[in-house]
Amino acid sequence: MNAAEKEAFLNPTAANAHILQSYLNRRAYETRSDYSRKMQEVEQLKKHTSGLYETIKQYEDEYAREGLSINDVTRQAIAWDRAMQKDLLVAL
Repeated sequence: MNAAEKEAFLNPTAANAHILQSYLNRRAYETRSDYSRKMQEVEQLKKHTSGLYETIKQYEDEYAREGLSINDVTRQAIAWDRAMQKDLLVAL
């Protein structure tokens, strides 16, 4: 908010209404732009993680019945993968 906008906001009159309107229009545009940008980021993240999400949903109930959270399953899977890679390197 610049000085003229601040003055118009603190002391609104018919004479400075156009300044307030301009400020409100600019803020509305900035808000819409920010929202659109964030929604694009969300869509990109959804595309990036959709395969993982679908795989997790397939097996989530099975692991939940065993009392394991998805975080636990993920940690175990990564640990298993690293152990397998380590064993392969040792075998070579």
